[in-house]
Amino acid sequence: MKWTAAQREAIDTRGRRVLVSAGAGSGKTRVLVERFLKLLEENPDWQVADIVAVTFTEKAAREMVARIRREIRSRIEQSLDPDERRRWREHRNALDSSRIGTIHALCASLLRAHPAEAALDPEFEVSEEIEAAVLLDTAIEETLVETARLQAPELEIFSYLTAHQIRSTLRALIAQGESGRRALSRFLREESTPQDAAEILTFWRNTLTSYQIEAANLLLERSAWHSEVATITTLVALKSDDKREQCRLQVVELLEVAAFSDDDERIKALREIAHCINLRGGSIRNWASADEFEAVKIALNNLRQFIRDEKVLELEVNEADAQAAEVVAYLARLYDKTRARFQQMKNARAVLDFNDLEEITEAMLAAHPEVCQLYQGGERLRALMIDEFQDTSPIQKSILWKLAPANQELFIIGDAKQSIYRFRGADVTVFQDARHEVESSGGCVVGMDTCFRTHSRLIGFVNHLFPAVFTVESRYDTPYEKMLANRAALHEQASVELHIIAQNPNAEADEASATEAPEKLNAMQLRDLEARLMARRINEIIHQGEVLVGDERNAPRRAAYGDFALLFQASTHFDIYEQALADAEIPYVTIAGRGFYARQEITDISNLLAFLASPIDNLSLASVLRSPMFAWSDETLLRLRLEPIAHLWTALGDDSITVAPDQLAAVEFARATLTHLRTLVGRVSAAQLLTTAVRETGYLATLMALPNGERRVANVEKLIEQTHQLATLTLAEVVERIQDLRFREIREGEATIEEAGAVRLMTVHKSKGLEFPIVWIVDATYGGNTGKSLLAMHSDFGIALDVRADDFDRRKETPRSAAFDLLRRLEAQMDKAEKKRLLYVAATRARDHLMISGSLGRAKLTGEHWLGRLARALGFDEESRPNQVEYGGSKVDVYWHEAQAFEDARERVTAERQVEDLSPMDAADFRADIFRAFPLLRRLST
Repeated sequence: MKWTAAQREAIDTRGRRVLVSAGAGSGKTRVLVERFLKLLEENPDWQVADIVAVTFTEKAAREMVARIRREIRSRIEQSLDPDERRRWREHRNALDSSRIGTIHALCASLLRAHPAEAALDPEFEVSEEIEAAVLLDTAIEETLVETARLQAPELEIFSYLTAHQIRSTLRALIAQGESGRRALSRFLREESTPQDAAEILTFWRNTLTSYQIEAANLLLERSAWHSEVATITTLVALKSDDKREQCRLQVVELLEVAAFSDDDERIKALREIAHCINLRGGSIRNWASADEFEAVKIALNNLRQFIRDEKVLELEVNEADAQAAEVVAYLARLYDKTRARFQQMKNARAVLDFNDLEEITEAMLAAHPEVCQLYQGGERLRALMIDEFQDTSPIQKSILWKLAPANQELFIIGDAKQSIYRFRGADVTVFQDARHEVESSGGCVVGMDTCFRTHSRLIGFVNHLFPAVFTVESRYDTPYEKMLANRAALHEQASVELHIIAQNPNAEADEASATEAPEKLNAMQLRDLEARLMARRINEIIHQGEVLVGDERNAPRRAAYGDFALLFQASTHFDIYEQALADAEIPYVTIAGRGFYARQEITDISNLLAFLASPIDNLSLASVLRSPMFAWSDETLLRLRLEPIAHLWTALGDDSITVAPDQLAAVEFARATLTHLRTLVGRVSAAQLLTTAVRETGYLATLMALPNGERRVANVEKLIEQTHQLATLTLAEVVERIQDLRFREIREGEATIEEAGAVRLMTVHKSKGLEFPIVWIVDATYGGNTGKSLLAMHSDFGIALDVRADDFDRRKETPRSAAFDLLRRLEAQMDKAEKKRLLYVAATRARDHLMISGSLGRAKLTGEHWLGRLARALGFDEESRPNQVEYGGSKVDVYWHEAQAFEDARERVTAERQVEDLSPMDAADFRADIFRAFPLLRRLST
């Protein structure tokens, strides 16, 4: 294979630490594999186990092993030297026990190799996420019960927070592992006393001051600041009593204080500048010219805005912080107790979770330098290779650095622009710091900037877009590094489509104006329109052959359904787009990062378990009977609920209730099946109960006949497998666990089903490392979860609580915790920077064609969402509405869709279909009967 100069440097550099910044599609895995093999080739005495390769996922590890195996096979076939062939065969045979795996697999192997130093049972097991979640919730509950029983001082926390808030906050902190422990470590004391709160308050005050000093100093160093200061200090009015001149003189005096005073006075001076500037008053006649009069006004306004933009300068520790500090002091003690109990429960079972693997390994290596020396000195490790280093956490870096061999054979590869796993503890600054360390210590930094995935015109679009997106606004941002294309474009057509659903700017959402203008659509209605527009456009491309993609030899061919990947920021609204694809008869498969517990088949199963655990649960039983498991009609269900019987289960057992003849068999089958299942409750495990239920109802066969049946069946089988892990719980506890997992949305993907020739739906996170001929970035105005969190956390700066949450005083005059505001700003900086990188990952999955769509409801085209960033980079707005935008050497096709016109057309079609399906039962009477039978539906309908 022909290597680029950068790839060759990454493969061949020896004797120095190497960090490779590998852009999207630059052949990162091929370089890793080749370097691995070259090390074995150059060092005949090395074994496969002498090289440790750390990958991000187990799947990536398996793929790397498979590639190495193929390359070794090729070397065996091509070699003419018998000794060389023998050596490669030995390496091939050793691959099954190679040390290629995740950081957690590496930690587990280290702990098993040194159990005495780690103070562990060498036979420990690694717990599944669901098992760890069960243990953690149990530990939280037992800790709170014990706190109440002993009347411990931290019981006072219930005066400030609800039990649910306490549980969720403890759960979030402990689940964060090392970062949560670091955040709270400074707040933990031997006992809870008022001094704890005072110390926390002092820490917050010092932290806030340090950030304000940094913000003030950076502001005073900006060239734009100096430019406006120069204007204000040089332009003087002809009359000193002019109001603008008086304002200018006051600002000049404060500028001197800001420039030459200590930190505290500097911050105060900047605040006063922002507060004292008043642009009203003054007369042009009192100045040398109108231009000078206006220039001073502009300069004063800009200075004021500069200071206001640095919102941290306005924050002051207040009484809300004092109250929050008391809560945090109590919370820290509960955290310490809960964490200790959680650890005891895991120790009793000889299990470790992923956080334990990292924390215990890091502590063991820190306490036993002789263990580190075994690896650094070459006895147990001769080369360390780390893939996807941009997704490394601080504790993971600490572990790897303690193992790095002294021969400098440390190879790091990643791309800061693709760091998108902050929710798993990844910190992009770790990559940035490592790069600086390698450079400053004489190591080698290589930039692999040639993209082998995407053709030249799409690379041109990426290079045009992302310098404008990757603006460095905080330490969590990374600058954009341009890429070079290795593939030529297949045609001269536009390779980028932008679809924008806009609303009439005169449209109003209130009823008063509805007669004059069309009503504005809400976010869900707009997503529904976008989904149907997307489905329609996909069918146009398929049936009309509008888009060409490259085949295995990069020859042009017509696009097929299997070429499309729909990428989402979150899986929250997958169902809307799935329905649109199903309605358009487009085959699809969903590869979800979340949402497993929200799937209909999982809901059916959990409803069945809920009913079996509590027969008086009318809603769960009604849902089960209406599901494909028993397939009751609405009429049959209504007949049973209209009877004056309190519980649906009791009504089901009443033979005297009349049902339609064609439903009689279904009713009798449900009665017999559910009665039998009820007799098994308490005698068999939940998993056995489910197995019996799906067998006796033929539920899996029914699901298989539905759209995406194979996936539905796999999901049910996966849930049954999960319930095997809960064998020690009662049925009621299993039901509670499943409901809790659904509410909390543990990162549980659906069962994976390969479906050739189908459109794929997935989150951008799931698409990482993949490529597709056609990528459609969906819902590009999505703003993310806007829910207000009670907790703000930063591993370096502790935690803070929002004392303006629901259970605190929310009056406007009540100040909010400055510490909470500060930490939320840090979180916002990290989120904003990561969203930029997430867009980059999404856009660079495309090989041949990129499509982006979004709708303008509350979101404006000038917003901070993906669509807004793209529009600004391309230089257009909603008023200009171009149909095509050119960028360096190519163009983007822009399609504008009027939401109201699209919605009106849909409603006409829907109305025509409903005329054919009208029931003889009067709709109003039917609605009244439904509400009388199912009173809870009244709440759902409002």
